[in-house]
Amino acid sequence: MATGSNAAIPQMPSSPNNTTTLPSPYLIPRFTRTERAVHWTYAVFFLILLATGLVMELPFLSTLVTDRYTVRLIHFIAAAFLIIIPFLVALLGNWGAVRETAHDFDHWDEGDRHWASDIWNGHETQPGRFNAGQKLNATFTVGALLLFVVTGAIMLTNIYGRLFPLWLVSNASYVHDILTWFALFAWLGHVYLSVIHPSTRPSLRGMLTGSVRAGWAREHHPLWYQRQIATGPDTSTESGHVVAPVPVDR
Repeated sequence: MATGSNAAIPQMPSSPNNTTTLPSPYLIPRFTRTERAVHWTYAVFFLILLATGLVMELPFLSTLVTDRYTVRLIHFIAAAFLIIIPFLVALLGNWGAVRETAHDFDHWDEGDRHWASDIWNGHETQPGRFNAGQKLNATFTVGALLLFVVTGAIMLTNIYGRLFPLWLVSNASYVHDILTWFALFAWLGHVYLSVIHPSTRPSLRGMLTGSVRAGWAREHHPLWYQRQIATGPDTSTESGHVVAPVPVDR
């Protein structure tokens, strides 16, 4: 992220409760290039796995793709790449930023624990970088990945050998299939919130460009917003908007 413009640093106004605010057109950096690359590489291989898994699971799709061996091989390769490629991207890129994001997802404060009840009762929420719903989705994603790996490995041994008893392989297959449907609906919900829902779809900008508009951040992630602009904006620009300072993007 380039810095060093000679333009005057604009003054940041304060809100009535004396918290620092930025005009809505300003951009707040949200994800580094490494974080975005991890997300999109994971997404690509996840979709390949989902598509090939559904082809093997649903009879009407199986009739459209008759080469089951090739579909299964693609499924196995995508599963390996899903684990290896995002990890290598994180390891060779900005590993610190990825670790910080993982910590943000794993940190649950009092507001997160009351998030669902606050929304249900119409109370205002004060989430940080991620709200409790996003943290629940991240928890499900990691847990589902672990279950997919374990059950998939058990099923794989049944194809090339008989390492595990049949009852274990059968139950692993059942869990794997049920988990696929949960993952499908979780992905559909994720797409709906990031692409369609009016109040949350501006977040997609963060995963595409790395930055989100200050007005949206202030409304949806106020605690994180205040931390990001605590030191004031610098003169870096992206798409014509002043960007608040963050560590160098990689």
